[in-house]
Amino acid sequence: MGAFEVIFKMHYGRLCQYLLMLFKNQSIVDNIAQDVFLYIWENREDITISKSLQAYIFSAGRYKAINHIRDLKSHTHIIQENIYQENVFEASSDQVLEIKELNHIVEEAIKTLPDRCQQIFRLSRDQDLSYKEIARILSISVNTVENQMSIALKKLRTHLKPYILRIFFSL
Repeated sequence: MGAFEVIFKMHYGRLCQYLLMLFKNQSIVDNIAQDVFLYIWENREDITISKSLQAYIFSAGRYKAINHIRDLKSHTHIIQENIYQENVFEASSDQVLEIKELNHIVEEAIKTLPDRCQQIFRLSRDQDLSYKEIARILSISVNTVENQMSIALKKLRTHLKPYILRIFFSL
């Protein structure tokens, strides 16, 4: 039995258990775990592991999970954009411009948040993840997620205050 096969047999099941806490979908978990081990195999000569192999594998799994969520968000955004484009014909051109402008204003407000705060906000709002799920994915406490969301909402309220009536009445 080769070294890679030993590593795979020792760590694959544990990685899948860890990922199942994040996704609750065996197919997604298997794909991410397989991607991690494929990456390790393809880059075996270039990888330098400074701590433990298990820590490296779990970190790689966490990053692949975050990338998967980001890719899902992008895919969801494309679908929503297509639905939006279909509904454009039903709205007046003034309404369409108003909605696009308001979406741009909200997006710019989100971009003003600190990186970690923005990441947590997007996972909560765009992916509909619970604070507990976000904490698990990012390996932080639920309390940290709550604090970051509080900061995000406070900053967004302040930034969007001049537009609140326009936002409310365009919905």
